[in-house]
Amino acid sequence: GIRPGDEDVLLKDIADVAKRHSLKDHAKNPSYLYHNVKPLVTVWGVGFNDHRRYGMDEAVKIINGLKAQGLSVMLGVPTHWRELSGDTESDPRLHEL
Repeated sequence: GIRPGDEDVLLKDIADVAKRHSLKDHAKNPSYLYHNVKPLVTVWGVGFNDHRRYGMDEAVKIINGLKAQGLSVMLGVPTHWRELSGDTESDPRLHEL
């Protein structure tokens, strides 16, 4: 998993992959999944309270960075994200994402 400080590496990697494979060109990638005319990427594991090495600060930076690159973002979040309870961090920023 990602560690605090690795966000820029991840964002550079996805930018390189998107450029190398022309992900923003739907005609060249008809089998790639797009949402709102943007390539869709998934960030899994946001908001869990199981002591992961990364937290909401890193998730916010990654998600904002992906959106700034012109990508649509789908999140994989804990079961109880709506209530911010159970398996979920109590950070209300999860609802903003």
